[in-house]
Amino acid sequence: MKTPLKNRGFTLIEIMIGVGISAILILGLTRLISATLNSYSLQEQLTEMNQNAKFAIKELSDVLMQAGADCQLISDTLDLDTIISVVSAPP
Repeated sequence: MKTPLKNRGFTLIEIMIGVGISAILILGLTRLISATLNSYSLQEQLTEMNQNAKFAIKELSDVLMQAGADCQLISDTLDLDTIISVVSAPP
């Protein structure tokens, strides 16, 4: 003789609670991923701006040196802030 099966499945309330908790977790992860992507995009833009500025300073100093201005780069590595100083005016 078979015994009746009790508590074999989940109730509707248990399923609704599980779905609600899952929805909250998915929403939180989605916001976290979105914030991370925005931060990454901003950092990429700042890096590109920094590289463009360093390139412009290097090109400007090369043009000034070719034009006869006695300019010296304070930092040749361009890793830190680059400063161009005019040593003396051409005669």
